[in-house]
Amino acid sequence: MPDHTWRRSSHCAEGNACVYVAVAPDGRILVAERGDPGEPGEPGHRVLRTSAAAWTALIAEVRTRS
Repeated sequence: MPDHTWRRSSHCAEGNACVYVAVAPDGRILVAERGDPGEPGEPGHRVLRTSAAAWTALIAEVRTRS
């Protein structure tokens, strides 16, 4: 059982094509997409791991371009 909880993006379209985010126990941010059955982070799902600072900077940049 994972020791983190995946949160689904609030900007997801209908269906499974979505981005999920979780915080790992070490504080890194985990980002996964879900296009196939199963939970993000399960085998077959790619997971990006990044620092909280890098994630915050990415979100700030995306918001300025929206």
